Amino acid sequence: MAGEAPRNSSRTSAKKELRLGTPEVTRAATFTAAAVGVLALAIGLWYARTAVLLAFAGILLAIVFYGASRALAELTTLPRLLMLAAVVVVIALFFALVLATAGPTLTQQIAELARAIATGATTLTKQVASFADHANLLQNVDLVQLLSGFLSPWGIATGATSVALFGLLSAGLIVIFFGIYFDADPHTYVTAAARLVPAERRGTALRMMYDTGDLLRRWLVGQGIAMALIGSFTYVGLLILGVPIPFVLALFAGLAGFLPYLGPII
Repeated sequence: MAGEAPRNSSRTSAKKELRLGTPEVTRAATFTAAAVGVLALAIGLWYARTAVLLAFAGILLAIVFYGASRALAELTTLPRLLMLAAVVVVIALFFALVLATAGPTLTQQIAELARAIATGATTLTKQVASFADHANLLQNVDLVQLLSGFLSPWGIATGATSVALFGLLSAGLIVIFFGIYFDADPHTYVTAAARLVPAERRGTALRMMYDTGDLLRRWLVGQGIAMALIGSFTYVGLLILGVPIPFVLALFAGLAGFLPYLGPII
């Protein structure tokens, strides 16, 4: 009896230690599972980065469509979906008019710009390779071949600008589809996203998402005005200076203005 008492006490203390260690083990397991989940999500987003970027661009376009269609609906007292269709038709007619009037010039200047970039990049690479050869640097690296391999998928090194234009057109159509699809019933998707947070905080999450959408819409309108002004003034300045292919350069300058800080540098 006396010998069993210490044994029972040791078992009791072991059980207590096990119970005390359980929360630590649970926290460690939770942390490990969370880290693995975040890593798996990051890897998945990296491999699906193109689809994610297109979807995000579609959401931004949906925000613009929603603001325009809601403003027209409040002004005309007509259904918002009807105003959404009107906005899409007007934008489509505008771009069709631009392509019909400036399409041949744009295509020609884009091809000329692609050839100029390829020629300039090849010349620069040869100069760098010559300098590296004289300085005994990068002896096992063929910079010309490396540059050709990098530019080929973009249709620049081979002059296949139609491939690049087809890719841009396809991406634009996908973004437009996402924009119209999300804007047709935005409240459903916002409510579905709010279900990812606890029930007691869904009201705050909904209010935050709507406020964020309103701020993004105002920012996009401001960016659109700034891009239009940059493109217009650049075009006029290039015409005055007599720079070749002014239209496509001004268009690129205006589009690059969408990126804060980095766009003007590009």
